[in-house]
Amino acid sequence: MKRTFSTACRLGTLLLPLALAPAAHGADPFKIGYITDLSGPFRDAYAPVLEGFQLYIRSLNESGGIDGRSVEVLVRDDQLNASRSTALAIELITGEEVNSLWGLSLSSTHAAVYQTAERYETPAVANFSGIEAVLPPAKPYAYSIGHVFQVAGKVSGRMAADLVGGSGMLVCVSVESAGGFAGCEHTRKTAEEAGMQTDQVLFPPPTAEFSAIGQLVAEKKPAAVVTHLGSAQVAGVLRAARGAGYEGPILIGAHGVPEGDIIQAAKAAANEEGIYLFSRFAVRDSEGEEMDALRAAVEKYGVENELSNSHVMGWGLAAVAQDVLSKCGFPCDGPALNEILESSEIDIGSVMGGAIRFTSEDHYGESEWRLYRYDSANGNFVPESDWIAVSSKL
Repeated sequence: MKRTFSTACRLGTLLLPLALAPAAHGADPFKIGYITDLSGPFRDAYAPVLEGFQLYIRSLNESGGIDGRSVEVLVRDDQLNASRSTALAIELITGEEVNSLWGLSLSSTHAAVYQTAERYETPAVANFSGIEAVLPPAKPYAYSIGHVFQVAGKVSGRMAADLVGGSGMLVCVSVESAGGFAGCEHTRKTAEEAGMQTDQVLFPPPTAEFSAIGQLVAEKKPAAVVTHLGSAQVAGVLRAARGAGYEGPILIGAHGVPEGDIIQAAKAAANEEGIYLFSRFAVRDSEGEEMDALRAAVEKYGVENELSNSHVMGWGLAAVAQDVLSKCGFPCDGPALNEILESSEIDIGSVMGGAIRFTSEDHYGESEWRLYRYDSANGNFVPESDWIAVSSKL
């Protein structure tokens, strides 16, 4: 399923099919913006999410769009730079007249986008990498359907404690960022409430050599390790921790970490056991009508990156976009779309464990999470738990 494109073709894949889909019949399209990191240090985490989003929108447009109108997605690369994110948000809202912003990248770029969204009354809907300090539950015009780090921390601490019987040391590993601090804080707090001791290992985002980090993790003799990291960091930490002698369970937050990258890292470490993934979204091999539709779209259109949980995230986000745009109707401006979002209940089926619910006081909503275990015999991730409901209230 993996396909490599030239730079020109890649840009065409991201932009042109959405505007040229035959469903539009000359009608003005719905115009939405999408901002994420496509060339910075977390490109590997965010590019597959965008691909999943684009797959859904392309399929939607080719099947008739929304009431005969296509959805045009204007994509911008923030390079993981907060100032650039602000400028891109303003350009999309004022220059391109989009009615909403989607995607977003690391939490360090979110605040400026949310401020811009509120100023111009244009909703911004993040997929993951959110923190409460940047996105309070009722922040005007700001929403998240995915991995809010405090919530991911709460559920991962609970999952880790359940997995090892609530005893021993839990070590949380993340980068020195607002999201990393928040994720580990709540992972540790929840594990301590379950009776575990906890510690953490944090390192700068640009880190590329992980031997010392793996040694630090192993020296703490953990019963379980939880990570809140991007794809390259997960691979480095997993190999280094195994290489330093840690053989216990590693619970990996699916914050844009494709299953294939985890599997390759486990194979490189020569230890494929005890590898887990926790996520609000289904993994790539999950069953269900919506998951079948995603796999069919990948087969039909092709993708640059191997199909993964990250594509599922993007597919789910685009399903939310279709739902609220359909309810809003055309033309749909930012304030009207925001009113729809503030009272939404959106069920996107097998992509997630439950419906997305927003209210005027809660722009996260209760979320459902699942723990998956890597089955080395079959080479895929299988459910280790049922869907676990977690409140957004911290």
